[in-house]
Amino acid sequence: MKIKSTGLYLLVILLLIVAAVPAWAADTQLQQTGRVVHVELAGGFYGILGDDGVKYQPTNLPQQYRKEGTLIKFIAWPREDMFTSVMWGKVIEIKTMENLNGSLSDAERTAIYLFDRRLEAFNQKDLAKLQGVDMQSKGLLPQQFMDWLGNYTNFTLRYVNIGSADSTTITGFCIYTRELPGSMDLRDGDNIATMQFTLSRKRDGWKLTDSSAAGVDGLPQTLSGVKELARQKYGTDNLSTLWF
Repeated sequence: MKIKSTGLYLLVILLLIVAAVPAWAADTQLQQTGRVVHVELAGGFYGILGDDGVKYQPTNLPQQYRKEGTLIKFIAWPREDMFTSVMWGKVIEIKTMENLNGSLSDAERTAIYLFDRRLEAFNQKDLAKLQGVDMQSKGLLPQQFMDWLGNYTNFTLRYVNIGSADSTTITGFCIYTRELPGSMDLRDGDNIATMQFTLSRKRDGWKLTDSSAAGVDGLPQTLSGVKELARQKYGTDNLSTLWF
């Protein structure tokens, strides 16, 4: 009887602990890069314009980052349970924040973010995630998506080049690789793909709106050449590891 009482007591404690965890803490953490901006509303405050094109309103932006134009990378919790008097951006609570170093332009960071998400969706075979960044995939059915991927795995973003950019449109090309298990080709099992793209800024952020597999003259034709090109520009040949 004593053992049963002890077990019941522990169960009650466990339930109380679970109930005490805020609902927002269970949400997926947000990892993002962006720029601090001063918003001229309600007396003025500092927000974040993410490289995904989304506005973020932090509840606890550290004092040292409250300067217009500061480039940052941060991890945060979405606070959909909170409402503010200023209707500007998504409310978030900062978990960690650091200065973002490097010479990449806003357009380059945006393109890297978007294509990293796109290839992450390929690797996870997650159609919903793909449709969140790629408007061309909106009409795809799950089986069509799987047929499109085929047997390829380990999609990796290697290089991004911006041709033109303004506040609503970014064009350029990117290079990524994908592996075909069991293949014996001359590129270490990797298939090199080059894609020309157009990104458009929508109300909910930047999206891929047009793309083609047209080649680009003068680019390396081997995996080792592509990796060397990437390392010269970024210091890494895997752009998913640039910031996080």
